[in-house]
Amino acid sequence: MRRSGFTIIEFVISIVVMFIVIAAAFPILFKKATTTKEPAKKGGSFVCSCVDSVNGECTFEPKNQYSQEFYTVQIVGGGAGGGIGSQKRGGASGESKVVYYPSLPVSDGVVYKIKLGEGGQAGQNGGQTTLYRVNGSDIEVLDFARGGISTNENAEEVDGIYNTSGEVSAYSENICGRGGDSNQAGTMGEVIIRW
Repeated sequence: MRRSGFTIIEFVISIVVMFIVIAAAFPILFKKATTTKEPAKKGGSFVCSCVDSVNGECTFEPKNQYSQEFYTVQIVGGGAGGGIGSQKRGGASGESKVVYYPSLPVSDGVVYKIKLGEGGQAGQNGGQTTLYRVNGSDIEVLDFARGGISTNENAEEVDGIYNTSGEVSAYSENICGRGGDSNQAGTMGEVIIRW
């Protein structure tokens, strides 16, 4: 007479084979997902400052490898001179702003020129700082920051002390773009380009 079904030995062997197959497939089925890391990009900066520029002008030439980088341009206008006379207000700082560019086009002959705004003499406004893109004879203004404004108003008195100091620029890392104290000149502007 013929039996249907498994013997205990056949059942145990079947279970052992299934566990071996599952154990072998476990690392494949539950493999940890790996993410690829993008290599860190080398950042850099270019500074055209009132402290180290030649005649208030600089030239920035981005390298081809950085042409597709994201650029942050920090620009500060020249500070105004302080008011003329005793106890007059200090000059206003130059306009300060940060501008973002997805890229700065790079090709043969293209350079970026920076003209820093002059600091105003006592009683005079500060000059405009301008960033130009120059390609041969083609000159394009990319951005600018206005110079500070000088007034001849009386300084504000607080507890018998007159605040005759010029305003400090919001974004300058140096003394650039600062308004002059009463009867003093303001300082030249500044441009910092980061990528």
